[in-house]
Amino acid sequence: MTEDRSKIVNGYSHSIAVYTPASSTPIWSITISRSVTGIRISGDGLKVFVGVANLPAGDSSFVYCYTVGQNTPVWIKSYPGAFTSLVINKPATRVILGEYGGGYAIIHVLNGADGSLIFDAPSSDQYPPAISTDGKYIVNGNFSGYVYLYEYDDALLTYSQKWSHKVNGTNSWVCGMGISGDGSTIAIGTMIFLTSSYDGELYVFNNNSPDPLWIYSNMGDMVQCVDVSGDGSIIAAAGWGPFNNSGPDFYLFRKQSNTPYFTLSTPGSLFCLDLSDDGKICVTG
Repeated sequence: MTEDRSKIVNGYSHSIAVYTPASSTPIWSITISRSVTGIRISGDGLKVFVGVANLPAGDSSFVYCYTVGQNTPVWIKSYPGAFTSLVINKPATRVILGEYGGGYAIIHVLNGADGSLIFDAPSSDQYPPAISTDGKYIVNGNFSGYVYLYEYDDALLTYSQKWSHKVNGTNSWVCGMGISGDGSTIAIGTMIFLTSSYDGELYVFNNNSPDPLWIYSNMGDMVQCVDVSGDGSIIAAAGWGPFNNSGPDFYLFRKQSNTPYFTLSTPGSLFCLDLSDDGKICVTG
């Protein structure tokens, strides 16, 4: 939904619908020929971006851009490779399509206005990258345990790698990824494959350095989702937690300390979260 709560978008099967909080009757809906696998709405509530996999083959991915209320797409783009994620910055000046499978492990960064390609990252995994509000910074990771920060170059009109960092463990994945709206603070979650079990860690970075400010370890299993408040002061992380449910699977941190100030243990595992821009409300499921 939009940050001001005025619009909610939902995608299911071949349907797209936009609602206001006042009614369960959509203000606009449309049926498309392909199955919806990812959906985002712009911060002003005027544009909807839809990620589509070529099911059941899964050998190509599509991105549709719609203006709310109009049934003809503004633009459609397609790429070979299996769809994994769709991410936009709040003004929707950047749209990121993640692909993994079929010989492709890549993120495509598109211009939100016309769908033109701005940048291809040379590595990716199955988890969504993160982008700052103005689109200047993108955080991405892979299944080799590397996290990358990309920065937009106004002169070259593309992104370049600002830094990278290899996380702990000889066999590790970068999973949850988050960046503050102002781009100052990066947080990522991992999954470490141990000899007979698993573990997860949370890393927090300043924008200007690949050296972590701090690491929080022994989170039990995959740290699947991470989000950061607009100014970077609050960090939320959630994941699968320990197999025996002996510890939390949801955490809230302040940037200055790797001691969590709030944790939650649930009966199962957590697969998603969303932290409000001001850091006052977090939803996890």
